[in-house]
Parts: sequence; C-alpha cells; structure tokens
Amino acid sequence: MNRPAHDENAERAVIGAALLGPTLVTELAAKLNPGDFYHPKHGALWDAICRLDAAGTPADPITLAAHLAEAGDLARVGGAPYLHTLISEVPSVASAGYYADIVAEHARRREVSELGLRLTQLADSGTDTADLLATSRALLDDTGAGAEWAPPIPLGTGRHLPAFPAHVLPGWVADMVTAVAEFTQTPVDLASSIALAALSTAAGGRAEVEVRGSWREPTNLFTVVVLPPGSRKSAVFAAITGPLLAAESALVERTKPAIIEAELAARVAGKAADKAAHAAANADASARDTLLAEASAAAMQAEAVTVPSLPQLVADDVTSEAAAQLLADQGGRLAVLSPEGGSPRSPAATRARRIWRCSSRATPGT
Repeated sequence: MNRPAHDENAERAVIGAALLGPTLVTELAAKLNPGDFYHPKHGALWDAICRLDAAGTPADPITLAAHLAEAGDLARVGGAPYLHTLISEVPSVASAGYYADIVAEHARRREVSELGLRLTQLADSGTDTADLLATSRALLDDTGAGAEWAPPIPLGTGRHLPAFPAHVLPGWVADMVTAVAEFTQTPVDLASSIALAALSTAAGGRAEVEVRGSWREPTNLFTVVVLPPGSRKSAVFAAITGPLLAAESALVERTKPAIIEAELAARVAGKAADKAAHAAANADASARDTLLAEASAAAMQAEAVTVPSLPQLVADDVTSEAAAQLLADQGGRLAVLSPEGGSPRSPAATRARRIWRCSSRATPGT
C-alpha cells in the first residue's frame, strides 16, 4: 500500500524557516494548519509556533524549546537538538512560502484520497442509491482548499461520561477525596483515582480477589490520570499518598532495631564460624573431625541469620533492574507512584510496564 501523499523535506523546511524568520509565521499560518502536516511531531511544532506568534512571542529555537519543555512535549517532538537540525537544513528562508505551498498541496491530496475511501465505503455499504448520490454530492461540495468536514452528528444524550461515583467508595475514603478535591479545586476523579492506587498499595500482596473457583487475581491497579499542566495534580497526589509515606516511615523506624540486632548477630555468628574453622584447620588428626563438625555447624548457624531489609512501600520512576531487586527485598510487593508521567513510549512508562510484567504482585500506581 502506498504511503499517503506528503513531503517530509518540505515540512522540515517550513518549520526551520519559521524558526529562522519568526516574522514569516503570520504569512505561513494563513496557508497551513497543524493538521496539514503529515508527521504528527511537525504538526505539534507548527501548532506551538503559531501559538507563540499569536501571543506576540517570537518563535525562535530557544523560546520554542522552553515552551515545549514547560508543556511536557519537548521529547515528543524530538528534543531541542531536532529544532537545530531543522534550522540547519533550510535551503532558503526566502522560499518558505514555496515550501508551505508544497505541504498544503499534499494535505489537499490526502483529503481527496480520504474522501475517495469514504465514498467507496458508502458504495459498498448497500446504502440506497438516491441517498448515496446525495451524500456523495454533499461530501464533494464540502471538499476544497480550507474546507472543513460537516459538524459531527451527535450520538445521543448518553454520549457524555457520568460523574465519577465517589459515593461508592468506603465512607472515610469518599470523605477524604471529596475534601481534597474541594480544597484544591480539582475534579473529584483525580483524587479518587489516586486513592484507588493508594488502596491497591496497602492491599497488594496481602489480599486476593476470588473471581470464581480457582480463578484469583491480586489487588493490583495500573492507574493513569491525565490532566493539562498546572492542574494541581502534584498537590492532590501529595495529599493522597502522604499517609502511605508516613506509614512507610513508621515501618522503617520500627524495623531499624531488628536490623541492628540481626546485623550484630550475623557478625557474632560469622566470627564464631571463622574461629571454629581456624581451630579445625590447626587441630591434629585425632581432634580434626570433631572440630570440623563444630565449624560446619557454626557456619550454618551464621548463614541462617537473616538481616531484614528496610521496608519500602513506594518507588518513583525506578528502573526495571532496581525494581526487580526491590521486589525481592520487599517480598514481591512494590508500588510505583509518580506525580509526573510520560507518553506511552517514554522510558518511565516502559519501565512501569516492565515492572508490571515482572511480578503479578507488583502494584504500579498513578
């Protein structure tokens, strides 16, 4: 199958020329919309450039990179180095309008191609001939430079999602998420979703859900909350996960004396095993067997001393290798909770998926 009509070099040249000559943006924006670019990252770059220009801010590489970084989109469009690559590849800033015409022409060709597919699908759907011709003429009349599709037909009054059912949560949880949402002036969905992840952290490894028969599932949740930057996600996240971190600190303080005692016992047992081994090595033949048995017993006793690990309930943006070690240290229980996420292909998201696959008892949070 042939790829849709596009010219990647022309797209790169338009954006590079706009970065070199910010005064050209208004002229080029009259010809191009972000949707006219075939590559999504080029469309995202053009949208950001046009927004800066509309706000009266020159869209130079430094300003654009800072704007994208603040919005969390810089990595998605190739990073700051890609902006400088676009600038270095511009053949001529004076030809920016010519490059824009090429991009716009390919966008119109893609529209025609998509229209052809829609008409073919209508023809194959068994639609009445008269209705088919009327629909085809309407679609053709709406096609042209700058034309837009007709407004979508509403699917009905039930197309909107219902309000988050915070009332079905346990009373004390519902009271907390409602209070946090009101205090931070955020949707109750945000606090409720993070609260479910926190509850999963508390129950993970301690409880299972018996679906039916021998079918059991751990109480794990993989929760993702998506909101625009500046929506106070971090404040809500801190309020909901605060009790988890407090519990973790209390567990650490409670376990420290046991760790000190176990470490001391391990050192004493180790020294005793070394002393027994030394005595067996220096004994004469008549006593060597007896001392060797005593040294072996002392070594086994030293090996049996287990030093507990410091409790850890929560990790943030942990690597898959470190997560595997933490899972082993914590008995297969770990929550990955972070107030900042990434795209589905970002390193943090990839690590979270790997951790989820590593252990059925791991508890990724939000």
